[in-house]
Amino acid sequence: MVVTAPAALAKMTETGSPAALPELIGLLKDPGRAWAAQVLLAALTGREEKFVDVYQGQPGQWYEVLGKTAYERWSKWFQEAKNRLEWSAADRMFIEQRER
Repeated sequence: MVVTAPAALAKMTETGSPAALPELIGLLKDPGRAWAAQVLLAALTGREEKFVDVYQGQPGQWYEVLGKTAYERWSKWFQEAKNRLEWSAADRMFIEQRER
């Protein structure tokens, strides 16, 4: 998944800063911004990309089915994975490394 607009979000996908992830996860609590956060999180991590594909063009339906629990899902994942995330410049996304 490649984010091309808006420009500020597209730039965020190229920085490789893990600090952006908790900010995006926080946006999942706002029904008006949750879909955009979901799309960007999926682009940056490869997680839940299928959800984005399935609900593309239907963010309201995504919110009703999956959006209300998205904050909890992503928060839990981030807490478990944050120390294993590495930025892949080639893939323009975070890759979760296996435990060493």
